[in-house]
Amino acid sequence: MLNLIDVFFVCIVVYLVLRWNFGSHWDFGDKIPGYNGMPIVGFWYQYFSVKFEDAYANFLEIAKPFDSVFKIWWGLNLILFIRKPEDIKILLNADESYDKPKKMYKTFFNRGLFVSSGEKNRLYRKTMSIILDSKAMQTYIPTINIKMKNFLKSFDEKLKENGDEMDISKHTLDFALIAILSSMFGCEDFNEDERLKFLQDVEELKKHESSISDFVEIIETGVEKNINKVESTDKKFYPPLEQIYEITKLINHFELKDEISTIVISGSQKTGKVIAATILMLAMNPNKQEKVIDELVTIFNGKSDQIMDERTLNRMKYLEMVVKETIRLLPPIPQISRQIRKDIELADLQIPAGVIVSFFPQIIHTDKKYWGDDADEFIPERFSDTNFSKIHPYAYIPFSNGERSCIGDRYAWNVIKTFLSQFLMRYRVTTKLKFAELKLYSLFTLNIKQGFMVNIEKR
Repeated sequence: MLNLIDVFFVCIVVYLVLRWNFGSHWDFGDKIPGYNGMPIVGFWYQYFSVKFEDAYANFLEIAKPFDSVFKIWWGLNLILFIRKPEDIKILLNADESYDKPKKMYKTFFNRGLFVSSGEKNRLYRKTMSIILDSKAMQTYIPTINIKMKNFLKSFDEKLKENGDEMDISKHTLDFALIAILSSMFGCEDFNEDERLKFLQDVEELKKHESSISDFVEIIETGVEKNINKVESTDKKFYPPLEQIYEITKLINHFELKDEISTIVISGSQKTGKVIAATILMLAMNPNKQEKVIDELVTIFNGKSDQIMDERTLNRMKYLEMVVKETIRLLPPIPQISRQIRKDIELADLQIPAGVIVSFFPQIIHTDKKYWGDDADEFIPERFSDTNFSKIHPYAYIPFSNGERSCIGDRYAWNVIKTFLSQFLMRYRVTTKLKFAELKLYSLFTLNIKQGFMVNIEKR
């Protein structure tokens, strides 16, 4: 049995080991305001002392007293939270911050674009840009149009069966998933129940990691089968598969699976949630909804069934302002983090290597210093060219920014505008929810505890 001297000796050894590994972080952390938490475990006990759905709101609350930076200890990891646009710009554009913290992001994005760094990340960005360039985009839009028309027919039937009040996010997430599977991968292998189960599994993250992996495996198998069939018969590729085929020359089987995971999971979640949030915000603001309709009527010349191309979508300027304002108030990405590989100097602070630097887009997006006294109000006009030119470019970070920014935003905008324009021309939306009463929580993306509940009626 250990005596007191042995215990004391063990404690000294443990302290020296920790001091050797984390001493520079301890010294740095002592200079930063914030929360130390309990020794060794840090702040995590406070995180788990509240209900899971209250954790995000709790984090926003503890950040309020700090104007620029504050820290927490998460176990032995020092996490520094920033909120100045100048610091965010430096962080997101510095090579030294190239790593995303793997403990935060490496759930099922094992080797892909989402978690890779350095040359590997640049290779993945290059390969993924093949399926997201202008040529590829022209092949996707007709398919997205077809899927939207099919969606509307099906949705009419669901309204008759289930009534006019619903959580619209279940339907927008499903459509975003359908659009990606069909337009990018030529994949029609999943029925509605399978898609909805996959989307639910993604919401619950690692709990259903194996079933998510199985879903992605089916997509990859279908893609490879189609490629092999075309190669053996010298037939012309279905257009999206031309791009996928080029990618298979650059990365291996496992990497391809990870990139499919990145596109399918990240793309469907962010796009579907943005669409749902925009519908909800328009339901709360009927005057803005009618302004959107006025613009669409002008663009479509009264023909709601018009086939859209990218040129038509680009004319939807007010709708775009509405979506951007929605993202400002309800950013789909709750938190953005980087782990510093080398010392990095922010505007007023030098951060040592190994520290995790993080920020909440919602805090920056509603900071009155950058957005004015009406920062909490829904005003799409603030995104007009004239008004937005007065805002610091890093006071608005919808899908990150800098070298690790989202490379699929052009595709996402095409899906978002296609869905919203067709949906809003067909349906009027209202809601009992009030923005100030929304209870937000964080899963893979930002969620609303009450759901994205709206009432829908035919126009």
